[in-house]
Amino acid sequence: MLKLKNISIISLLLVVITLISIADFSSNEVVKQYLALNPKLIIEKYEFWRIITYSLISNSLESYVFLFIAFFYFAPKLENIFGTKVFSLSLLLVAGLFGLISNVVFFKQNLVIATVDQLSLYTFALFSFLNYKRRINFFDKFSFPLSYLSTAFIVTWIISKSWNIAIFGGNYLNEVVFPVSFTLFLTTSMYIRLLLMDKSSFKKQKVRNDFVEKEIEEYAPALIEKDELRRYMKKIEEDITYANYKKNELSEDNLNEILDKIIEKGQSSLSSSEKEFLTKYSEHLK
Repeated sequence: MLKLKNISIISLLLVVITLISIADFSSNEVVKQYLALNPKLIIEKYEFWRIITYSLISNSLESYVFLFIAFFYFAPKLENIFGTKVFSLSLLLVAGLFGLISNVVFFKQNLVIATVDQLSLYTFALFSFLNYKRRINFFDKFSFPLSYLSTAFIVTWIISKSWNIAIFGGNYLNEVVFPVSFTLFLTTSMYIRLLLMDKSSFKKQKVRNDFVEKEIEEYAPALIEKDELRRYMKKIEEDITYANYKKNELSEDNLNEILDKIIEKGQSSLSSSEKEFLTKYSEHLK
């Protein structure tokens, strides 16, 4: 039996969008009347669900193709970086913000929006930002930055949309400029935030490393007399909490737990087993 926990949220979303888009096409766009973003209906009739549901309908075959490529190839790689829940919530945030801003900007226009394009653009753009340094090799003969691949899809999307507007008509500002500008602004903001988080994590790790060196020096075995060390070890073995570290006592996970405890509660909060762990860890590094 297939378990839902083994199915990606992104895959489920793609299936839902596919089924809704087929139903809309089969019903001659009846489904769109209830799900599309319409500023007039949102403001006058309080149909707030439209701020999100507009992004569940693909208004053209080309839009669906771009979404399929984005979710099938690029989204799983982003899920590996951020985690499925975080990346899925970011897609919901993108859809919601785009819907809210569109409702504010175009509330005086008789405009109906039903598109998945902002989800595709966001996925392509975020992948480009995160992989601008990585390169892809072809038969060990030539290579190019991996970000070029996702950026090429963004450029292709812009050309395709512009071509359709030129032939069949449409509003270039609403259908191309606004979605691309929104996506680039949001993705750039997220990327800057990630850089700041990485910098903060680096500083925290440096403080932790300095603290480890200080603690290792303080609890160096050379400072403990031989007989005293024997008695100390016997006492630790009788300590109840020592069992938590006995199985894998020299692991970095245990070290990080002890350091976090010292940072939060102070050195005096350490049990005898935790102090012994620092002693053994320092001996292990010598």
